[in-house]
Amino acid sequence: MKIKKILLMFMGFMMGLSLSLSPAVIHADSDDPKPTSIRKLNYKKRTVRVGQKFELKAYARPYDYDDDQLIWSTGNKKIVKIISKDRRDDDITLKAMKTGKVKITCRIRGTKKKKTCTITVKKKAKKKYTKPTRIWVEDRYTDVDVHDWEDIEYKVYPRTATNKKVSFSSSNKKVATVNSKGYIYGKKPGRATITLTCKDNPKVKAYVHVYVEWDDDDDYDDYD
Repeated sequence: MKIKKILLMFMGFMMGLSLSLSPAVIHADSDDPKPTSIRKLNYKKRTVRVGQKFELKAYARPYDYDDDQLIWSTGNKKIVKIISKDRRDDDITLKAMKTGKVKITCRIRGTKKKKTCTITVKKKAKKKYTKPTRIWVEDRYTDVDVHDWEDIEYKVYPRTATNKKVSFSSSNKKVATVNSKGYIYGKKPGRATITLTCKDNPKVKAYVHVYVEWDDDDDYDDYD
């Protein structure tokens, strides 16, 4: 039991030692001078949206200062959270968590010298809803061999349309069918029209006229 207790104590000591030597928490002494003042931040005020990530940067004196001497803090981490691994630097990355207003402070370590930036967080911007107005098809007339596939090349406009989904239908399923991805299948010789319809605006349609024929290389007896 004594040996087990000693082993547990030794393991605890080694874990503590490894954490104390971790580069995430160690700040080695720098030859650079300690900053004497913070001239400014890159923003005095800034408005962001919920979920947005952004950066703040401090500019201090003298020019070659030790940036480990600058420490950042947030007035309310529920509104704006610092997501940088290290808060001791001349710049940090933050994330807006919820609506509100908060001050982000950068100060010189061990002093009262500081600069602040007021962050206003607003709701996420609503995406503008845009209906489709046109369907463009590359080939309005196409040939398909019996027992073969042909895909429809098409685009929905405008490019900013919110919902670009299209449905497909065939005027003659005995001659040609079409699946939900726009692939035409030739069943037997004849003609059919494939209709493309915008799901978000059924008035917007396009048509592909299909002519199904036997492939010249086919042995027709194989299909009897």
